[in-house]
Amino acid sequence: DLRANEAYAEYLLQPPSTGHFEARLMQQKHLLNLGLFGWHASLVMEVAGSLWRALESAEMSVRGLFFGAYYPASSLQRLQEVLPEGSGSRAIAGFYRAWIEGFLDEHEAWRQDASTVSGLGILADLYLESMLAHKGLDALVCITPLWFCVALALATEQQLPMIVYFDDLPDQLPPKDFQGIVRWFRKAAAPYDPHAGYSEKPNLFALLAPSPLVAALTERLLGLRPPVAAWACWYLADSIAWDAPLSQEVLLLRADLWFEAAPGRTFFYVFQLFLAESSFPFTLVTMLPQKTNAQSFSWDQLWDQALRRSRAAIFMPDDMMKMIFWEAISTGLPVWTPSQEYLARILPFFGYYHFAAKHLPDEVLEAAEEWGRHFPVEPFGLSVARDDDRRSQDQLMRAQVHALFWAGMSDFVRYPYVQHFDSLPDLIAGILSCDLRRLSQGLHAAHAERAATSATAWR
Repeated sequence: DLRANEAYAEYLLQPPSTGHFEARLMQQKHLLNLGLFGWHASLVMEVAGSLWRALESAEMSVRGLFFGAYYPASSLQRLQEVLPEGSGSRAIAGFYRAWIEGFLDEHEAWRQDASTVSGLGILADLYLESMLAHKGLDALVCITPLWFCVALALATEQQLPMIVYFDDLPDQLPPKDFQGIVRWFRKAAAPYDPHAGYSEKPNLFALLAPSPLVAALTERLLGLRPPVAAWACWYLADSIAWDAPLSQEVLLLRADLWFEAAPGRTFFYVFQLFLAESSFPFTLVTMLPQKTNAQSFSWDQLWDQALRRSRAAIFMPDDMMKMIFWEAISTGLPVWTPSQEYLARILPFFGYYHFAAKHLPDEVLEAAEEWGRHFPVEPFGLSVARDDDRRSQDQLMRAQVHALFWAGMSDFVRYPYVQHFDSLPDLIAGILSCDLRRLSQGLHAAHAERAATSATAWR
């Protein structure tokens, strides 16, 4: 836990590197025209809100367009209300959807030369058409898998500076091309050397990550440490805040994969029985699955219900970067998550994407040995889906100890004023006895502090 705490603080406080990338933009003008490329509408909306605030506080005006967002539909509609959509965006979105939902994470498909070369060429052509329609852009922000960002840089012939925002891992580069692509990327993103003067070619890329966990996993693969610009979720925090400390409802935040799995269903049913048989003064309510939400509730209705009717919320992570967690705490909603020890018991036995072995095939492992950072425990391969688990009993027992480090690198464990539990009695006692208003005030203060630090990173 001590080593995880030190590493978490190290990444959280990593200062952004200033240099030629920043200077070239700042010297141009006080009005910046930005193009935001990303498949996830909520992430694009988050980045736009945080980046706009950061630059406008530095007396710079910002205009922007988005390209490629398609999911989820409710967030896409909200995004279209606050940010214009660029020319060719729907075609790019169609490509993103086909590759992400089709075979982006299937390394066997990536090994086929025809699929990678053809796909890169098609995407580069789509990017180029959009760039030709919007020649006034000053810089790009790429919030997609790294492979798509590489295609964007190539399509623009590396003429526009780009912020690469790792919302997840730097996934999924074709394994056979990993070493060459990352060598090029590392050179293009190398921190500026002030002793070299301004005669050197400007940096092509600047890097950012939303959390210490993602920053650490990125450094493991690429040997580059992106500063943290945490999710502030201004699109929600500006519009609504929690105020229901006397409510009798406790909300289970949406975690579809967890509650569809046997451990999640067991947790839910046992919790319900525990409450029913003990006559505790609150009931458990759940967020409906994404597809049901889209049909029955608007995005605003969903959060209005959550924040006006919920005494507190419980979050069982089914993804290590589940955005609903950051959305909830941005509103001051008191949230309970599994403790570090509890999460460490879950990580080895649930198929967490961020800790999957598929991120470290032989070609990537060999290349990352040259530049990647090594940690007390290898993260990739730590989590194994139940149907694919071939570990021995000894390996299973050790895995829970090894997982302590990476559980401790998560905001779920480290974020100030988020509460934790080791058992159902522990959870119930906390919800009944805590000063919920004090927790909410603490969450608001922590959110403001991290947003200010992130604004510095964006600037």
